[in-house]
Amino acid sequence: MASNLESIFEILQNDLPKYNPIIPKRDTKDNILLDVLCTVINKLITNGDKIKNDRREFYPPNRKPPTIGIDAYLARLLKYSPCSKECFVMSLVYIDRFLRQCDLIVNSMNIHRLVITSLLISTKYLDDIFYNNEFYSQVGGISLREMNSLEVCFLSMMDYTVNCSLDEFEKYSREVEKAKRKVELEQNNAAATITVTPAVPSSSQPSNTPSNINPLVYNFSNNSNGNSNNNSNSSNNSPLKTIPIPTTRRRGSCDQSTSMQNKAPTTGWVA
Repeated sequence: MASNLESIFEILQNDLPKYNPIIPKRDTKDNILLDVLCTVINKLITNGDKIKNDRREFYPPNRKPPTIGIDAYLARLLKYSPCSKECFVMSLVYIDRFLRQCDLIVNSMNIHRLVITSLLISTKYLDDIFYNNEFYSQVGGISLREMNSLEVCFLSMMDYTVNCSLDEFEKYSREVEKAKRKVELEQNNAAATITVTPAVPSSSQPSNTPSNINPLVYNFSNNSNGNSNNNSNSSNNSPLKTIPIPTTRRRGSCDQSTSMQNKAPTTGWVA
């Protein structure tokens, strides 16, 4: 990693995470972890976008930025990934190691693929039971073939050094916990300044706060004009109306289950 760029560990130490009540979240613990992840990843890509990347690239770069922002993408991974929260810490360790060993710059064009790949590998390293590549390709908005290729590319560029010592993992975990406490304090301070207003019956007050992340709608063609089909049949094109759960959770399995055949398109919304 270039000496003038902050690592994830340095960002955790030096940058105060910001509480963002707008980002869709699931529960209080996930709220705080999500704010920390968003702060770290956004600072990483802000630094990377300022630099012309003439170094090694992680997988073919996107022709255009993905249609989903990184904050919403991280919220989606937290919501739908059935993995331990330690896997998200482990993914930060892997990304830091990846950037250090490969001399690669993270930017807004490659961060989505880097995050989903590091999370996939983290689940296989830490969790005794984990979902297969097919499931994470659906959550991440890419095809199964690309998910498999990203995993091989990531491991190959890191020379398959996925082992992490307890000291290294605890070092990152401590910084994440410190950052979470900062967010919690900021969240409590923000709540203390809210003026309480009389309650309105729920039947007459529509809610604008999403309780769930909207299911992912795939585009079956990448038209250059960017037109999208918003008619009533568009929901039928989405294999993620509800996240399809593979029938098996075999270790390291990336086989396509019968229940998911013909559901995953060749291209997704991470362009």
